[in-house]
Amino acid sequence: MKLDEMICVVTGASGATGSVIVEVLGEKCRAVVGVTRGVEVDWHSLGGNRFEVTANILNQTSVGFLVSEVLRHLDSFHVWINVVGGFNMGGSVEETESEDWPKMFDLNFISMLNCCRKTLPVFNAQQFGCIINFGSAVALNGMAQAAPYAVSKAAVVNLTKTIALEGKESGITANVIVPMIIDTPANRKAMPEADFSKWTPPVAVADAIVEIVKSGRSGGVIRV
Repeated sequence: MKLDEMICVVTGASGATGSVIVEVLGEKCRAVVGVTRGVEVDWHSLGGNRFEVTANILNQTSVGFLVSEVLRHLDSFHVWINVVGGFNMGGSVEETESEDWPKMFDLNFISMLNCCRKTLPVFNAQQFGCIINFGSAVALNGMAQAAPYAVSKAAVVNLTKTIALEGKESGITANVIVPMIIDTPANRKAMPEADFSKWTPPVAVADAIVEIVKSGRSGGVIRV
């Protein structure tokens, strides 16, 4: 299946990275649906081949309604990209507050897990589908003063590899993007003393996603 025949769904579409991914895919795909945060599932046409829908992806029922809305309006979807997530610096492992662990797991892992669980039945039924999740290089290497974030992203990497293994016989691919640090306003605010010139621009991430979809690869940990 060619990219210009595919319908792509992008969570975290209102963020600095997600919005660029939506823009790039909108120029190359049959249609792109950007998912933004909302209490109710609410569908909007943005004109042309672009659509937006609000949903609470931390809630499985809401994600189920989200998937149903995409199917109702567009009949199918072929690529699901989980960009949504969060980052927070903190103290050492022993200093980290108890509430920081579930907060990071909800934002980075549970959000992704909910979407994968609801999209996989669609992909299994049509015997085709591409899942791309967002990990982080710190998921592989660890990160001092940010353990909840690093560990939650490590869970994303592992689950993505597992989905790839389970999808081999069903035409389902799953890959995980692991950028070092994406150059976004939020990350600059969180790490103001960093060298921003070494960070990954969002458009480079979008270009990597296009190449992943075109390649048909699966189980990859894609560094950008």
